[in-house]
Amino acid sequence: MRLRKKPWIPQALEDYRGKELLEDDLEQYRGHWSDQVLGGRPVHLEIGCGKGQFLAAMSQLHPEIGYLGMETQREVCYYAVKKLREAEIPNARIIHADAAHLLEWFDPGEVDQIFLNFSDPWPKARHAKRRLTYRTFLAEYKKILKPGGHLRFKTDNDDL
Repeated sequence: MRLRKKPWIPQALEDYRGKELLEDDLEQYRGHWSDQVLGGRPVHLEIGCGKGQFLAAMSQLHPEIGYLGMETQREVCYYAVKKLREAEIPNARIIHADAAHLLEWFDPGEVDQIFLNFSDPWPKARHAKRRLTYRTFLAEYKKILKPGGHLRFKTDNDDL
């Protein structure tokens, strides 16, 4: 997802840091996402949450579940955290981070469900290792998922 550069977003995000937006010292939550961040709820993780539409809708439909949305583009995070605050959603947070470091932030078996919704397909063969469906990512998902946990994958790209 590409957005035009909006110079006011970095300053606007400061109001959300440490509340709806988590981006510093994520390793402090390793093994404790449920109790320290999500009020003891099961952990559902959306990787590549974009502007947070799916995350906000699911967290409102299922207040008994805790939702974490991970997004690499900080400016895109603004729209997601704004949705969470405006709707007063207590069971969801946005993580500004790169999914390549999941094992640093999540203990084995800590996540109940992972969602990959319309991820960037990285269509060129030389970019295959960047895809969130590449075998190294899938191996990491398997480690952080609880036994019997689910990976939910949606795409409109037939090749992916």
